[in-house]
Amino acid sequence: MKREKTGGRKKGTPNKSSASLRQSIQTILENNIEQYQGDLNEMSAKDRVASINNLMKFSLPQLKAQDVKMNVDTNGVDESILDEILKGIKDNNK
Repeated sequence: MKREKTGGRKKGTPNKSSASLRQSIQTILENNIEQYQGDLNEMSAKDRVASINNLMKFSLPQLKAQDVKMNVDTNGVDESILDEILKGIKDNNK
């Protein structure tokens, strides 16, 4: 049986420590942007992308994958057209 929630953050309330960490990282970057840009310029492309990607984790919200379910009435539609549509969907998801 699930217990009733009696304290802590309410659902949807932002985590203060996460917000504080994001703000601190943003401030550090703003105060050192020229140094960071110089460091980026000296890095290999692979390291440069990895560095930027690591910082983005703290400044941008992480998006979750979304599932889409559809019901489509295919009565009267030629099967070859349906096959082409499915092939296109599969090719786009590779």
